[in-house]
Amino acid sequence: MNQEQRKYARSRIDQICKDKLQAITETCKLETVVLTGAQKIDALRKGEFTIADRRNVDQWYWYQNIKFNKEKLDTQDKVLYDKLIKKLSSEKARVLDELYLGDETKALEAIQAFANFNVK
Repeated sequence: MNQEQRKYARSRIDQICKDKLQAITETCKLETVVLTGAQKIDALRKGEFTIADRRNVDQWYWYQNIKFNKEKLDTQDKVLYDKLIKKLSSEKARVLDELYLGDETKALEAIQAFANFNVK
């Protein structure tokens, strides 16, 4: 495999990885729940909140330490995301090793297998 072919194969692997990364991001997306002002006042009255850190309470920004129980601000499942990214990275490294250390037919087979590789 000459340098031009390897360059093309590398760009193909990078594009496949980019597409799979986008799919992982969509898979790990969580639904956020943001409370309105009226809902926050109601939660304060009912006691459905916790105070994050009582030691570092600033007199002007004290309200930032209040965490409401029903509010979900995380936008991504980080544990699942990290697990899938690790799996994708190891598979990409394997395919790149095959590309640079193997012959042309094995490299082509590895790229096709990587394209069909299910990260989930």
